Amino acid sequence: MLKKFLSLFIIVLFSCSLGWSNARISAYFDVEKAVEENASVILTWISTENIGVTEEDLDYLRNLKREANRNGIKLLVYLAPLEIQTQNVDMNEDGIADKGKRSIYTEHPEWIQVGRDGRKAVFYGNVAFWVDKHSEDVWICPNDPEYRSIFLKTVRKIAPCVDGIYLDVVIFLNSFG
Repeated sequence: MLKKFLSLFIIVLFSCSLGWSNARISAYFDVEKAVEENASVILTWISTENIGVTEEDLDYLRNLKREANRNGIKLLVYLAPLEIQTQNVDMNEDGIADKGKRSIYTEHPEWIQVGRDGRKAVFYGNVAFWVDKHSEDVWICPNDPEYRSIFLKTVRKIAPCVDGIYLDVVIFLNSFG
């Protein structure tokens, strides 16, 4: 029987707003359920946003891959290398990081994409449906050697723990300058 290419239990925070009534949302994967559903692929996320990876995340990926592969299922991990969100940095919702809060933009403004008009690709709050109202969303320039090095080290650590990496939003944000 032909297996469907089906990603199960994807953690999708905005599934309701997109009308994805059949999205399966779970913090933990049930490989047995994936087998029952005739899945061929599981897509998962890790807790870090492209900058380093924790040993806990690597253990999670190794264990999930072992269990998935034992059942004939491939494991993919989702990474968005050019977009990074920092949670809870704009609690007063004024469109800038609150005093004393650390974020990618406050720590590494040189990493941020810059539009033709000179504006940095950084925004806060509900500008985009996928960004929490207290979060910062930045778009990283792939030409920055420091960030590129950090991201590639992260990929090298993750790669042996999964069957593939899904790279999303590998674009220049065109709504900034």
